[in-house]
Amino acid sequence: MHSIYPDNPNGMNIEWVVSNVCNYKCSYCREDLYGGSSGQPQYDKALEFFNYIHKEVQPGPKLLNLTGGEPTVWPRLIPFLNELDTSYFVQLTTNGSRTLNWWKRILDKCSNIARVCISTHLEFADIEHIYKVGELLHQKVQLTILLLADRKNFDIVRQYSDKFKNLECSVFIKPIRDYTGKAQDYTEEEKEFIKNYKHSTSKFGDLPIPTHLVVDGEPKPYRYGFKIISNNEHQFKGWKCGLGKTRIVIWHNGDISLAQCSTAKKMKLGNIYENNYSIPEKPVICQTDFCACIPDLRIPKWKDDNVLA
Repeated sequence: MHSIYPDNPNGMNIEWVVSNVCNYKCSYCREDLYGGSSGQPQYDKALEFFNYIHKEVQPGPKLLNLTGGEPTVWPRLIPFLNELDTSYFVQLTTNGSRTLNWWKRILDKCSNIARVCISTHLEFADIEHIYKVGELLHQKVQLTILLLADRKNFDIVRQYSDKFKNLECSVFIKPIRDYTGKAQDYTEEEKEFIKNYKHSTSKFGDLPIPTHLVVDGEPKPYRYGFKIISNNEHQFKGWKCGLGKTRIVIWHNGDISLAQCSTAKKMKLGNIYENNYSIPEKPVICQTDFCACIPDLRIPKWKDDNVLA
């Protein structure tokens, strides 16, 4: 590989780690993402920041992905969603554990929920409950199921990879990584299953935001990123990376970053709760061993032989 770009560089993906309050404590997750030290967000300051992004940074279409922790446990989630500008399309990235009544209520009250992405953390998840949540959601929003490929539970992954095909949704088999970003030691047969599995029957049209990848000029589907990660090809140290062009990450303490990676975290961009933020535009040189996730993979990046020499 020599370059990776998003398929729509004129849109923006924003990921907000709403809090690190979570009802799960997965063995492969950092305590910083489930320990509860953040408490819940400062409501007014959060709204002020997202208004700033709309007015000063990107007035066009934006996907706001709320994650955590577990974002659905925020008591003020519904009123917050209802006060966002209409240019925001909302995605809830969730473990899917809330009750069916809760999901019915948020769908009824919030019209800007475009996507729900459910991760199946099989150490804690009631996978059959998640299937029932999927039955409720799949004809109302773009639904994605991430079947986390924990090697200890690979038989369950295989079983429900077939069952979820009954729903109008996208299902991906997602490799699990350790704290450094390195994937579990999958067998060759498991790697082939992760790479080749495909289910996508959602009837909803694509949103006008970056979704897929363009690798060395060739369009690739979202799932191609999982192949890159499972083969440990997600090493771009020394490449140029266009941080700030298509992605923003807000951490549960309010700190702003331009990606999940250690290179981005070293850049001091301010805090949404302190009104001292600015978004840079120039590319940087990657100093991270592994690119953490597909949204980071989608950030424009290219190999510069002059830099690598």
